[in-house]
Amino acid sequence: MYSTTSAITQILQKFQIQSQCSYTVTIFGSKTVFGNLSVPKLEYLFLFQMYIPILISQVNISAFSNNEMSRAMKELYFRIVSTSTRLTRHFGNCDGAVLNVEDVDFPGDFSSRGDLVNGSRNTGPFFFLGTSKTLTNFLQSKPVKKLKWVFGFVSPPSQNDGSLLEGSVLTQFNGRLFHLRINEFTPNSSMKFSLGGYFFPCSAIPIDTYVRWDSEKKPFMGTFYNAMEAASMAYNFSFSINLPPGGRNQLPNGTWPGAVGDILYNDKEILLGFGHTLQRAEALDFTSLFDFIQLVFYKPRPKVWIHIWALVYSYQPIVWTLIIIVLLNLTALIMAEIWTSFPERNNISFSVLTLKSVWILYHVILEQNQKLPGIYKIKFAFTISLFFCFIIGIGYRSNLVSNLTFPLYQKLPDSFKELAAESKYKLFFGDTGASFAFLKTSTAPAIVSISNRAIEGNEGLKCMMNVVMKSDCICLAFAHNGESYVSQNLTLHRSLPIIDVSSESALVIPASLSFPRGYKFYYEFNMILGNLRDTGHYRKWADDIKNFQVSEGVRWLETVKDSFLYKQLSTLSVVNPRVKPFCVRNVTVSFVLLSAGLLISFACLLWEIFVNSRSSDSIIIDLRHSNIVILKQGKIKVTVTRL
Repeated sequence: MYSTTSAITQILQKFQIQSQCSYTVTIFGSKTVFGNLSVPKLEYLFLFQMYIPILISQVNISAFSNNEMSRAMKELYFRIVSTSTRLTRHFGNCDGAVLNVEDVDFPGDFSSRGDLVNGSRNTGPFFFLGTSKTLTNFLQSKPVKKLKWVFGFVSPPSQNDGSLLEGSVLTQFNGRLFHLRINEFTPNSSMKFSLGGYFFPCSAIPIDTYVRWDSEKKPFMGTFYNAMEAASMAYNFSFSINLPPGGRNQLPNGTWPGAVGDILYNDKEILLGFGHTLQRAEALDFTSLFDFIQLVFYKPRPKVWIHIWALVYSYQPIVWTLIIIVLLNLTALIMAEIWTSFPERNNISFSVLTLKSVWILYHVILEQNQKLPGIYKIKFAFTISLFFCFIIGIGYRSNLVSNLTFPLYQKLPDSFKELAAESKYKLFFGDTGASFAFLKTSTAPAIVSISNRAIEGNEGLKCMMNVVMKSDCICLAFAHNGESYVSQNLTLHRSLPIIDVSSESALVIPASLSFPRGYKFYYEFNMILGNLRDTGHYRKWADDIKNFQVSEGVRWLETVKDSFLYKQLSTLSVVNPRVKPFCVRNVTVSFVLLSAGLLISFACLLWEIFVNSRSSDSIIIDLRHSNIVILKQGKIKVTVTRL
């Protein structure tokens, strides 16, 4: 019964934490159900960081079916075990039930109205005990599917006392039944008796994320080191860690160097943190997944600038085309109105008429006053033009300010397919490990293109520094290695990374513990690692490593302020405020527009001077052959005399 009650205890713990209330356990059934729902061991609480006290007393009572007890008598026995946990926000009560489905008859209104046992709310959890066949049919019934937190514990048919020594757990998810072994559903505390007092010699590979070493080569942190340390305190065993030299892959002669050789040929028993590949699986056994090793590429931060074409970003090309057509038509309309409205139109040259029309429309675009002849047709055309330019101008100005305020960002490859298509970047390998072997042996077109261009190297830090120093360099490396290099050597501000990482990975390898084939403690360590993974410990420990590395790196960079690296990082790590005054690049386009307008005005002035000078020359030439008579009102009458 201990396995079952331990599983029920863990379910109640999770239920209480998530629902934030106290709970009451009710046991139904005509047979005696023996159990001891006790407080988990102190070491187990330490290992999984469960600090909410669970106070469940001894249970050894007889619960009767509906046919043997009245409802009033049942209510006296329903509340058998009760606990209370006062939380910081609120306090409440939830009901749970343990039912033996072989004998329990539910209340008559349960199926018809969907009410729960004892009229309680659908808050759960509900534990149903019985054989596999009975539970399968029972859990798939419509009334039970309405329940929340439903679990079925399978007992062998030969056990008539209601206890469960071994068996499986059935639970619902999206209308389907899932079978779980009890010992896989919750850790078996008997592992303490299996592991207690043992000494486990371990080997590790030099990865800071997995096992962090100090200057004296003593491990003091890391995800796999912390896992072993927590497990040793919980299950009372000791361990040591060795860091042997050598590689990680099999040699051509069939032997294994480094940490794998430590496991196969020496007296080491556990390898902390190793990628699970098919080749390695032939030599070692691996536990359940702890994390993924991902092959990614690191790229520089995108450059930011104000593009000169921001001038035309306000509208799409089709809109600009329509605007130009409308402005040309308005110019032609004004020219036609001026031509038809003045009696002296024959004395006006076409160039002067054109400049006059453009000048009027120019004032309209700038929404300025313009003195017009007293002709209503021209004023009407002016009003139409003013309305059109007013609407278009507002949209243009608002969008132009947006384009000047939010500059253009450089487009960089974000996936391996995009990286393969961009041939202008220089590619470097951060190491010569599995990443290099994968890229050189892959047959995918994108990977083949990348591997043919990439430059092999074994200095990960130098590879990352190339990305910082040069805008056309990209580094391919494992994510945990690359993140370690950046955190320790290339980070001045925690909140502002100076290197970006690709959004996808080209290679994903499961990382876990590994042992010699047929290791006798494989089951125990597999359970420990799986539960630490499910409770989020790996991610917490990985974040602790990153924060430690960043702190070390910032202190080191403060000692080399005169170096080119520090100056480059300072330039890239400038934190710009959200609100700031416009700088030169934000108003460059405005000065370009001003200069363009002045140039156009100057060109128009030169053209007007040129046209007037030609007209004056013709008048002077004609005056030599004409008689000039001054008339009244300042008018000049020219009489031409033929020679």
